[in-house]
Amino acid sequence: YLQDDLKVSTFIHHRDLGPGYTDQQMFEAMRDILRILLLITEQFLNNYDLSNIIMKYASHSVSPVNEKRVVLLVQQTQLYNIPGSLYDVLEDSRIIVISDLSAHLDYAQRQAIKQCLRDIQ
Repeated sequence: YLQDDLKVSTFIHHRDLGPGYTDQQMFEAMRDILRILLLITEQFLNNYDLSNIIMKYASHSVSPVNEKRVVLLVQQTQLYNIPGSLYDVLEDSRIIVISDLSAHLDYAQRQAIKQCLRDIQ
């Protein structure tokens, strides 16, 4: 949806950095992008070694100058597993709940994502 419909350039570290990338390269890439959109799923939280560090980095990247930098797409079953440090720096409108990851985004979810990506300060 982001790339095909909205024509948004995306960075996916597993795809874009290639094999053998370092954690430092990933964090440098995160530092240099305008928006951080995290997909918070059970698999991300439980099976990805860097999930806590990435969420902590994302929470620290939010500042009064760029308070709308981070957007979360959250699997509904994981909504209450978002770390407080990340949840506390985000407005509710920056957290978009996805009930079924295998289904297409519904109209409200697509509109919420569009609005979050338009909110550039």
